[in-house]
Amino acid sequence: MEWNDPNRVRATASKDFIRLLLSNNNLHKAGIFDFAGSSGDANGDGIDDYYLRVLQDFVYVSDTTGLFTAADSATESGGTPLYLSLWYLLDYVYNRRESGYGHAILVLTDGEDNESDPITSDSVINKAKSYGIPIYAVGLGDTGSVDFTELKGVANSTGGVFANAVEAKALITVFNSMGFGLSQGYSRVIFKMTSIPVRAPQYLERLKLLLVEIR
Repeated sequence: MEWNDPNRVRATASKDFIRLLLSNNNLHKAGIFDFAGSSGDANGDGIDDYYLRVLQDFVYVSDTTGLFTAADSATESGGTPLYLSLWYLLDYVYNRRESGYGHAILVLTDGEDNESDPITSDSVINKAKSYGIPIYAVGLGDTGSVDFTELKGVANSTGGVFANAVEAKALITVFNSMGFGLSQGYSRVIFKMTSIPVRAPQYLERLKLLLVEIR
């Protein structure tokens, strides 16, 4: 996202999102993940870090130092296994669910998947529905140049909502709106930022994964 978010508004918006959760309830939890940063399984979870890398596992949102550092450390380059990363993320969240928590996923992207074969959007939809995890989605970019139709279908089919931020500066407003709504309606929120190369082949962007649990 060097070209459409050079000032890393996404990181600022992520931190504001955490602050919003903290002001609502200090028992909320958050974790930050990314993908396509490197190959290998550095944390020993059985998942190649290229598809899901733990930068900060779930902690209470009062641990702003750890969460903010992780948000700032996520990479900006690499491929975009969007649906494969969601596939693993769904398992990661489901297998670590805690009594008294609900869960949802909020995914932010600026383009389309390019490295998830054989996992498809339908694969993600089916798994999300079987786990009872709705996926909310934010698409960054002009819908005239980036096709978010498939991502919108993932959100709608799993019980989530799709929102479009045409420019990076709108992310703070969108994240706050999503955070407010989700914190009122769900016990756990998973916020994921992922990288997508835009249609121009010279650009390979990355976003991060920000996972938030709300109690």
